[in-house]
Amino acid sequence: MIKVNLIFICFSCHRFCLSATTSNDTSSSNDDDEPLPFATCVLWGLFHYRTFDGTPFEFTGSCNYKLSGTQSWQVNVQPNGCTNWNTCSKQLSMLFGTVNVTAQGNNVIVNGVTLNSTDGIVVSGVTIERRGNYTYLTYSDGVRVKWDEATVIDLTVDQSFKGKINGLCGDYDDVSTGKKV
Repeated sequence: MIKVNLIFICFSCHRFCLSATTSNDTSSSNDDDEPLPFATCVLWGLFHYRTFDGTPFEFTGSCNYKLSGTQSWQVNVQPNGCTNWNTCSKQLSMLFGTVNVTAQGNNVIVNGVTLNSTDGIVVSGVTIERRGNYTYLTYSDGVRVKWDEATVIDLTVDQSFKGKINGLCGDYDDVSTGKKV
């Protein structure tokens, strides 16, 4: 019997899409109750957020806010000009160990050095890659950040951070209702 489980992440629709389990016998099952080994917080548009635990909310602040973090890393966001679509962008300020990253769109500064708009970098456990309209950052401790040239940010953390993080993205404790963010 051949059995294949496929998981697709639909970044453009900002939700996870799970495919059905397929096999060559007639008794296929789908393990929808299995938790994923990670969680993603999503920001999109002018002021839309969805926490690690799936709680959607709208936030119209214009200061620098902590999305999430621990003692070894932190990701902050500052909305800029988000009163209308024509001017809205989001600036990320990130610290991973000793690596300081600031990003707005495809403008990325790592430890004070501005990267070319198509360049990536690997430094002290941080990898930055450019693919199409997106920039991807991976930190060796289990943190991934993806952003576009304007308002979309996906922050993904491994399950090892469950209940150990806080910020606008929530605390990742699998409780999505009745919380104040």
